[in-house]
Amino acid sequence: MSRFRPLPYGRSLSALLAIITALSVLLTEAGAAYPTVNIPLGNRVYLELERLEVKGLAGAALLTTRPFGRFEGARLLEQADEELRSMPAGRRAASAGVIVDRLRRNFEREQTYSSGDRGFSLKPVDTIHLKTSYSGKAPYHTAVNSDGDQPGRGVSARFGFDSEAYFFDALSIYLAPELRHDNDNSRGRVVRGYASLDLGGAVLQGGRDSMWWGPGYHG
Repeated sequence: MSRFRPLPYGRSLSALLAIITALSVLLTEAGAAYPTVNIPLGNRVYLELERLEVKGLAGAALLTTRPFGRFEGARLLEQADEELRSMPAGRRAASAGVIVDRLRRNFEREQTYSSGDRGFSLKPVDTIHLKTSYSGKAPYHTAVNSDGDQPGRGVSARFGFDSEAYFFDALSIYLAPELRHDNDNSRGRVVRGYASLDLGGAVLQGGRDSMWWGPGYHG
């Protein structure tokens, strides 16, 4: 008699997340009728938007479910800016204006894109990071919020960047490769990479990305 042999927990969970990511059809974000690149987890933009939320300027924002797209971030920025301008001068917090100005510089391209200039857009290098560490013995690193990276004994180094491209209103691509070095072993890995395709009112996104389903350090 045949017996059912379930996949190990780790493999089954990884397979489930891969299927969800590859086949999820996301409703088009408000204010954006075209596919968008997500704001990566850990990006300072989330902290800035949380500060605006605390000041009562973020409106109906669901900031605990991440990531969301850059056009959604630009929409929340515009909403916060409008609410800030509508406040009496005596109630406006100077720090809120500084945050809004800082976010406006971050979303400058999205604001231009939303205004009608929707041609081809390419940013070969958006951000660059370099991390190094040293441990005299095999270190313990939790795999939470680290993209599965666990540096080994001795010298470890991580170098990576991310890039993105928009193809009119039809397609967006995001890629975040990373070079990892541990002792004498070097290897490359695509930490995050995906494509978003417009399907006429909805967006199909497939690839690899990190997600937080709710509040808390573990998402």
